[in-house]
Amino acid sequence: MVSRFAFFFLTLTAVFAGQTYISGPFIPEGMAYIPSGITKIGEDFDSGPRVHVREFLLDSHPVTVGDFKKFASATGYATLAEVRGGAMVYEDETDTWKFVENANWLWPRGPDRERAISSHPVTQVSWFDAEKYASWAGKRLPTEFEWEHAARNGENSRKKYSWGDNFLGYFGNYRGNTRHRKYLDSGRGDGYHYTSPVDAFTATSRGLLDMTGNVLEWTASNCTPGRSYGGLDCNRNSEIRKILKGGSFLCEREECRIAKSHSFPPESVYFHVGFRLAKDIDQ
Repeated sequence: MVSRFAFFFLTLTAVFAGQTYISGPFIPEGMAYIPSGITKIGEDFDSGPRVHVREFLLDSHPVTVGDFKKFASATGYATLAEVRGGAMVYEDETDTWKFVENANWLWPRGPDRERAISSHPVTQVSWFDAEKYASWAGKRLPTEFEWEHAARNGENSRKKYSWGDNFLGYFGNYRGNTRHRKYLDSGRGDGYHYTSPVDAFTATSRGLLDMTGNVLEWTASNCTPGRSYGGLDCNRNSEIRKILKGGSFLCEREECRIAKSHSFPPESVYFHVGFRLAKDIDQ
């Protein structure tokens, strides 16, 4: 918990490149303050609820390979992919997923391919792995509602993305790592075939990075029966499924919008899935 006394002790607003970031000694390094507020979840036209989200702290970026390495080294923890002896890897040539032996968070596409880069988001981690890391770090996974509230800048913005409705910036620059690999050879696109460094693109007005694209992010929330918003129908499966947010390097722009949600069984391990963590502010 972060004490409310510390919260009121000092709040410093810094303005850089036209964006406002709230910071101060009460905010742990690498986290951003998300104010309380009411947010409509999902698209304006669907049945998503209006929810009140309490103020909280959220990691500025997804947990990186370097972050996860510190955890694994300190605890000796073996991920589900390591225990299973492999994980799911996307194959460009066939546009399909397949199980690759010995693929894991250090070798996300398998040991005969490139090693994971320290500054990129950790992948090939299950929901259970994320929970173990969170416990070690003294944090927790955000709920779906918290994640979407943060992506909407804590003010119920109804824009497609955290920065607005246009995917490209004023100068045609990309603002997230999404699926447009056909442009790579011609020098167009964001320049990344798979994952990218977590600080490769501009932060939101709350100081958050990678809220659109790069990797899908686990949340604490279940896909509950009766749900019909965020592009999910949770009545199709009897198994427990966890909600993921944020899109990935495999999603088209429309699929990477804030309102879009995904669901996987918690034991899933994929090359395009990672996570970031949250922390409560003591009431």
